[in-house]
Amino acid sequence: MMLVSILMLAQPAQVGAFELFGIKIFGGDEETDAEVVDPVPYSAELRVENDIPSLSEKLMDGSLLVRKQDQPPSGTIGLISRARDDESNLLALLFEEAYYGGTVSTSIGGRRPDQIGVTDTLRLVDGKVPVTVMVSPGPEFRFGDIRLLGGDPALAQAAATEGGLVPGDKAASRTIIEAEAAVVRTWQRAGHPFVKIAKREVIADHATRQLDVTLHIAPGPPARIGTARIKGTKRMSPEFLLRQAEVPAGDPYHPKTMERIRKNLTSLDALGSVSVKVAETPGPDGLYPVIIEVSERKRRT
Repeated sequence: MMLVSILMLAQPAQVGAFELFGIKIFGGDEETDAEVVDPVPYSAELRVENDIPSLSEKLMDGSLLVRKQDQPPSGTIGLISRARDDESNLLALLFEEAYYGGTVSTSIGGRRPDQIGVTDTLRLVDGKVPVTVMVSPGPEFRFGDIRLLGGDPALAQAAATEGGLVPGDKAASRTIIEAEAAVVRTWQRAGHPFVKIAKREVIADHATRQLDVTLHIAPGPPARIGTARIKGTKRMSPEFLLRQAEVPAGDPYHPKTMERIRKNLTSLDALGSVSVKVAETPGPDGLYPVIIEVSERKRRT
């Protein structure tokens, strides 16, 4: 039987963090500090099938149950919740290392979390609940078909190469994120400030151990820089700041131009922070106005 996992994200993909096969990759939920009522001490052991030293070390370091043994959760429900969060967290770590067929199973006092009622008495060993986490990584996956659709094919190829999205290479989930960031950088350098990943499709073929990735790119319109306006001034003259900014009206958009404008202004001791961006809609002349937001430092007494 051929097993294929498919993920299709129809919403605009958020570069920097996303969900893959229902598992949050990066930016995972961490437990918030709160008063612990009815703490449940436990001892955790993590076992990795077909022990791979580098992978085992990463899983050990990343396991919530192992890392927080000295912070007992609140009640049985707290321990169950931590175990479920840890299973998702460990799967995300497996994805980071290109293992998409792995499984994670947790035993709390000899029982699965879904077999335990919130009022059940948990078995203790030396005053602590024994918790065992079993990880079976499965096979390592490689990238298969890579497609970047939308816009200039030459730019797409350059972005894929820069981001490391190459058929046959290790299919680490982080590489997909890095490739999406590379897509944005590549199109922005080509004068498209509003580029975004419109849709992401990821297919894990467990028979071939390949991960196929399709990124749908919405480049947005090319932009030329228009006149600038200053926001946030209190004491300083906007006209003076515009002269200092040296905005090259009429030039094609480029991230380096935006950064140069910002640096021209941050060189002034009177300014604390400066942000520079182009407006989302062009002016009557077809040029995109530059919006410069500043905050002034407090005067020294």
